[in-house]
This record gives sequence, C-alpha cells and structure tokens, in this order.
Amino acid sequence: MLPPKHSDGHPAGIVGSASPPIGREDGSPVDSDNPRSKSHDKIIIELTRVQPIEAEVIAARLRAAGIEATVGADSVYPSVTFADGVPVFVSQDDASSARALLEDQDQAD
Repeated sequence: MLPPKHSDGHPAGIVGSASPPIGREDGSPVDSDNPRSKSHDKIIIELTRVQPIEAEVIAARLRAAGIEATVGADSVYPSVTFADGVPVFVSQDDASSARALLEDQDQAD
C-alpha cells in the first residue's frame, strides 16, 4: 500500500520543494540595482586541471595574488580523479593574469 499524497504529489509528511519565483514581474532580476550582484555576471573558465593537492596549491597562489579561484570537486571514484584531475576555475577577466602567474611560477620551479 502506498502512503497518502498531498495535492502537490509529494508523500504525506514531506514538504514540497518548489522554489519561489525569482525576479520581478517585468522579468528583471530582483538585485539588478545592487552593484554587488554584478559580480554574478562573470564568466567562469577552467584554468587548468591537475591533481587535487596541486589544484589547492594553485588556487592558494592565485588567491594570494588577488585572483579569485575555485577548485572543482573530486570524482567519487579515486581512479577517475587520478586520471582526469580536478579543475581550477577563474573568471574570464582574470584568466590572462592567472596564466601569467602560473607560467612565472613554472619558470621559477
């Protein structure tokens, strides 16, 4: 026997997961007047793909130079992570500075 369901199709006792609509009636984003929301318009690119420890070191070097960097997630399968590595992401605006920093570091090593 199946548990009873609410009118939204979810089993009884489970709250629906519908999100409230985002934006204004005219279609513009809620925070379009907020200058801080402009940072969400950045295009993010993959700078490099390396082993997890190296990715963390690269991201730390970039952050120390004032470049916002993020390390992607490992695979749930260690062999895939070992084979493919994990990505290091930066904004497209910072990509040339980030590449130059990595090249300078490679030459110093």
